[in-house]
Amino acid sequence: MKLKSSGREELRYKAPTGRSYISLHTACQAFMAKASASNGNKIDGRVHATPATVLRAVRPTGKKRELSELIGDDAVKDVTMNRCTTIRKKEMVRADGTQVTKKSITTTTLTRSRREDQAPVLRPNSTGTGTASVCQPQHRSRTLLSVLIDSGILAPRGNVTYWAVRDGQPACKYGFITGEGIIRCKCCNKTFTVAELEAHATGGIGTDDRREAWARVFVEDGRSLSLCLMELMRRDDVGAAAANRNRNGSVMRVKEKCSEEEGDSVCSVCIDSGELLLCDKCPSAFHHACVGLQATPEGDWCCPLCRCGVCGGSDLDDDTAEGFTDKTIIYCEQCEREYHVGCMRRGGSEEESAAEWCRRLSESEGPEEEWRPWLCSPECGEVFQHLQALVASSRARSIPTTVEGVSLSTLRRRRYMSTVTRITRWQHEEEDAADHGQLCAALDVLHECFDDMVEPRTQTDLAADIVFNQESGLRRLNFRGYYVVGLEKAGELINVGTLRVFGNQVAELPLVGTRFAHRRQGMCRLLVTELEKMLRQVGVRRLVLPAVPELMPMWTASLGFHAMTRSDVMEMAVEHAILSFKGTTMCQKTLLA
Repeated sequence: MKLKSSGREELRYKAPTGRSYISLHTACQAFMAKASASNGNKIDGRVHATPATVLRAVRPTGKKRELSELIGDDAVKDVTMNRCTTIRKKEMVRADGTQVTKKSITTTTLTRSRREDQAPVLRPNSTGTGTASVCQPQHRSRTLLSVLIDSGILAPRGNVTYWAVRDGQPACKYGFITGEGIIRCKCCNKTFTVAELEAHATGGIGTDDRREAWARVFVEDGRSLSLCLMELMRRDDVGAAAANRNRNGSVMRVKEKCSEEEGDSVCSVCIDSGELLLCDKCPSAFHHACVGLQATPEGDWCCPLCRCGVCGGSDLDDDTAEGFTDKTIIYCEQCEREYHVGCMRRGGSEEESAAEWCRRLSESEGPEEEWRPWLCSPECGEVFQHLQALVASSRARSIPTTVEGVSLSTLRRRRYMSTVTRITRWQHEEEDAADHGQLCAALDVLHECFDDMVEPRTQTDLAADIVFNQESGLRRLNFRGYYVVGLEKAGELINVGTLRVFGNQVAELPLVGTRFAHRRQGMCRLLVTELEKMLRQVGVRRLVLPAVPELMPMWTASLGFHAMTRSDVMEMAVEHAILSFKGTTMCQKTLLA
């Protein structure tokens, strides 16, 4: 029996592990989900989502041949993807008389069912049968405590103690963790979040830093909740990925020669198969019409995303052992555009070498323990600083919205240099662990709201790759620039969206969903309104998103978006690596005239 706050007693089904369930049906669902998770949770030794998530990924059965092996064959059947791939060679002659070979790929689907699997399809989960909702009942809250419970690091009904010293006086409260991921105080039988428990123990004083409250709550074995979050992060093996940095230790991200010889199987603009033109600088592939070409061009051809934002060239010098050169290509951290070092330094002293220019920028960025990226313009700098300020504010305290009791959270994986001191590294690891727990909760919300999306090329959970900023040499699968935004209520994430901002030109919101228990309460409208307000403050001109057919009326009639024409979509996609899905309509909303 469970005693509710109203004084009523309700029947519960208790498993041998200690967890309780509201019905026998829910208990059976959890048992079946646990059995499935133990068999299919990992792919190739990597954890792609939270431990409680079940991925329905298909492991390749055939040996995939490299593109270099396929060149020269008239037709090769790829058993893994069940499609017929034709590699065509076209002899070209440059102006200097040398012969070159241009490659194009024709991908023809053998069956309609496999055609749908060539690219992830965005579908709303209207039945509640997504990966997260199978493992956890829909009514359960998605707090950090519930994430720790689902991962097995904390046990429900486990005792906790808040202990701190305030103004020389000890403050202490005792409670236990409920199955819903909140703490019930033993002195008053009321439920609290971790931050609310601290305010309860200190007479309303609390702290402005939410991490401090987690460090002061201890479980029965003596671990603090902060240590529990660090254990979750280390177990998911993401700590190393949080310290992404350049091989040369510079604050600037340098482009390297593409190591992936196999070209993409779908067009990066329309996400469809057919006769595709391969970029000579990256694995991306495009339909001729999608990049405005009537025929295969002569000589080397690079896609619009592999061209310098100043001169339009694609010459690359990636050997930085002797220092930077004029042909070294660097990325802007915010808009993701490429620039030659030589093109960017010409605004300064002509006598200054490329290496001296880069060294001067690195030295002016501040201490090494603070990761500071290179930004191409004041506009990108303003956008980046504003987003980072929102992330820092969300780590410390809730950011209120226009609705009382609902706050806005902005999350992103931290990136820092490896030369930090031990104390600073520990502080960063605590922050990283808290961020990781929040990102796991956000991922569970997306799994509840959308059907499983497995990327065929990588066989990974696409939602997890976006949330955790998985990087790739293929631009359409490079999710480094994403932020996770969400609405929090009583310590629970109730609404989540994924946001990427390309300078001040365009921002995209490819995934946004609200938990079933909080739908039809205006939460999606509130999140979009808060994002529009923030984007207008930094001068972003428009917001785009892929809309599924079922939700088109909501986006267009209710939230003011408009369906984009094909020409508008192609014009935008060749400028920016916008994420799109098969079966969706790209919509946009103008924020600034």
